[in-house]
Amino acid sequence: MLKLIGFLIFIYILFQIEFLVLVEIFREMNLPVFSLAFVLFLLLNWSHAVKWKYCMDFMSINIPTWDTIKIFWTGLFLGLITPGKLGEFLKIYFVGETDRSRLRVLLSVILDRGSDLLTILTVGMFSVMVVFGFEMNLTQFVLSFFLFIALACLVLGNDFRLNRFIQKVLERHA
Repeated sequence: MLKLIGFLIFIYILFQIEFLVLVEIFREMNLPVFSLAFVLFLLLNWSHAVKWKYCMDFMSINIPTWDTIKIFWTGLFLGLITPGKLGEFLKIYFVGETDRSRLRVLLSVILDRGSDLLTILTVGMFSVMVVFGFEMNLTQFVLSFFLFIALACLVLGNDFRLNRFIQKVLERHA
């Protein structure tokens, strides 16, 4: 029944699309740029899936890489169609279907999203410096970059409090 409803919604959406406008957009599109963007999109999301796999391995959740990539892409799609990317958290449900601890999966998703936030903040910081003309020579830039890497290693490293906190939570609820 659910598949029938999904199919009917798909048919409804198809009838709402103005195909002539869509064909005109594709005609005016720069195909080499679109192809490059598509390949980069696939590479970006593949690397993001591998990063999430690394986060799950860090949390002692052993799932085959191909299954991780499939679950990641499902979560990515659901994240695009739900408000606030809540679909990303549905990865917890899909990994939980494989008899894994949902708490561990939740922590891996939070760790993954936190690393995304850290990356965005870092790129934003350097972008603001460039846009607003903050004087930074190459040496200062390289030192700042390595400082960021060192902080990231501290956050994700075994001796940091975050890691000890996660381990304590996992021990209590395992």
